[in-house]
Amino acid sequence: MRETVFEWTLAAAEFLAGILGWALPPTFWIVLTLVVIRRTRSLGGLIMFIFSYLIGAATWFYGAAVSFASFGWFGLILGLLAKGVGVVPLGIIGGFVYFDSRIAWEIIGMSVATFALRLIGMFLGDTSK
Repeated sequence: MRETVFEWTLAAAEFLAGILGWALPPTFWIVLTLVVIRRTRSLGGLIMFIFSYLIGAATWFYGAAVSFASFGWFGLILGLLAKGVGVVPLGIIGGFVYFDSRIAWEIIGMSVATFALRLIGMFLGDTSK
């Protein structure tokens, strides 16, 4: 059962990362074009805002997989009880302590990208008025 949960969360994170890897380059150029034109700036901000949720979901599943691999059921349940988002900080801690620090830095980078895209998307949606 433990291996199944770990494999499922890791497969979900890899699936979302695959979608992001495929969709990021064309989305970047589309959003860049939309942001340059004042009348379509809010649409570019909306696309960035939506894209941040995809990155956030991939971050959550990756953090859940790492926290489960590091701390087992206790870490996963503790992270889920912390409003569901506690698996990301536990994944960062588990990445630094139990695995290569690269894993922890990946989760940190994905978290920063999630919030940066969300804030920039909200800012661009507000400035087009």
